[in-house]
This record gives sequence, structure tokens and C-alpha cells, in this order.
Amino acid sequence: MWYSNDADRARCMSSFDAFVIRHELVVNGIPKCYNCEGSGRVWHPDSHRDVIEGNKLRETMKCPACKGTKIGKIAEWKTHWRKEKKEYEARKKREIKEQTRRRRILQKLTKADREFLGLYYE
Repeated sequence: MWYSNDADRARCMSSFDAFVIRHELVVNGIPKCYNCEGSGRVWHPDSHRDVIEGNKLRETMKCPACKGTKIGKIAEWKTHWRKEKKEYEARKKREIKEQTRRRRILQKLTKADREFLGLYYE
């Protein structure tokens, strides 16, 4: 899934309802299919994207999951959300760990060393 920024991703990972609203997964009370995202069509597995035209000339077929009805199960989206949330939390934990490590390293430098490196903050 695509997010405009990290704050948008954090908001979507906070609750499943926010995820549903952000990605417009439910239309008129009916959940979209997870496989085709509500289009009813998917790329044919034997068809490859063109080098120049991209997916424009690529063959499509009816979605095997929803059989072209565009209707899916909310449980599939919930499973996807849980997986994405788990990956997001692991990435955030890793970033925080790296930040604290950088801070500890910078604290060991003298003021002259920090100025030499262009790090003027305390």
C-alpha cells in the first residue's frame, strides 16, 4: 500500500477502522476484494509488462478470488493490516534503536569534533 508520509502510515496502523477509511476498502457497506482491490480484474500471470508501454498492453483476467464480482471478505483485509502493522512496528523499533545509537556516539565526540563534522546541535 502507498502512503503519502510516515504520519499517514502511523495513523493507518493505529486502528483497523482508520486503515479501512484511508484505503476506501468498504463501499456502501460492501468490502472490496483483497486480490483485485475491487476492480474485478487482475493481471494475467503469463502476461509480462512491456518494457516501453508498461502494463498498458498487458492482458488481464477475471479475479480468481472474487470471480469478477469485486466483493471480498473483511477478514482478508484484517490479515493484511495485521501483517503490515507488524512490519511497521518492527521498522519503527529498528529506527529508534539506530537513533539512540547515533546519539550515544555523538555524545562521545568533543565540541571541536562536532563542529568539524558540521554537527552544531547539542
